[in-house]
Amino acid sequence: MRTAIGSATETYRSHVRETEVPVRLIRGHDVIAGLISDAATSCQQELIVALPSGSRQADGMVDLAPLYAEVSQRRVRRRVLHQHTVRAHGPTMQFIKAHVAPEAEFRTVDKVFNHLVVFDRSIAFVPDQRFESTSTALLVEHPGLIHYLVSVFDDVWMRAQRMDVILTHRRPATTTVRRSVLRLLVDGHTDQVIARRLGLSPRTVANHIKAVADEFGSRSRAQLGYRLAAADVLTAAESFDSGHLGSLQRSPAGSQR
Repeated sequence: MRTAIGSATETYRSHVRETEVPVRLIRGHDVIAGLISDAATSCQQELIVALPSGSRQADGMVDLAPLYAEVSQRRVRRRVLHQHTVRAHGPTMQFIKAHVAPEAEFRTVDKVFNHLVVFDRSIAFVPDQRFESTSTALLVEHPGLIHYLVSVFDDVWMRAQRMDVILTHRRPATTTVRRSVLRLLVDGHTDQVIARRLGLSPRTVANHIKAVADEFGSRSRAQLGYRLAAADVLTAAESFDSGHLGSLQRSPAGSQR
C-alpha cells in the first residue's frame, strides 16, 4: 500500500512538473531590467527582439543599448525586428548603424505584432497586456510557449525587409513608410489610427497623404483610395531602387483628374 501510494504521488508530481506553465508576472522597471540583464549575461547563441515602437527602448520593458553591448561581446547572433517607420527616424537609424555587426541583422515590416525579447530560445520577456503600465512584463520559460513565440517571430521575419540596404540609401525609406501609411488609408483608418499604429505623428501621416493626393490629383480620401487601388501601387513589387512613389508604374486611372 505504502509503495503504491508513493508511486502514485511521484507520478502526480511528475505530471504537475510537466504540465505546469512557468510564466511569471514581474513588476517594476528595475526588476525587469535586472532579470533581462541576467538573461543577457547567460545568453550564448541567439537574441531575438521585436519592437513595435520606433524607439530603441521597448516601451520601458528593456533598454537595448546595454543589452546589445552585453551579447555583442560574445558575438551572439542577433535578429531585431522593427516597423518600417524607423527607416525615416534619424535617432533610431543612428542607433542601428552603431550596432551593425556580422552577427546582427535588422529587418522591418509594416506592423510588428508586439514586444518580444527571447534569449537562446529558453527564456522570453513579453508585455502583460492586462495592464496599461509599462512597468509590468511576463517572464516565460515554458518550452512550448517559447517555441510558439519564436515561430510567430520567424513567420514575420521571413516576410520582413532587410535594413542593411538602406543604411547608406535614405530616399527609399520615405517610400517604405509612405506605402505603410497608404495601405492603412485604403483600409479606411483615420490619420490618428494610422499614426498610432505606425508610431508616427498625425501631422506626418497627413503630410504623406497630402503628397500622394497631390500627385494623383485626388480631392478626397475616398478618391485617393480608389485611384491607389486602380493604379495597383500598393501591390506592386517593392523595390529599394524606387526614389519616390511616383516612380512606381501606374495605370491610366492613376492620372485621372
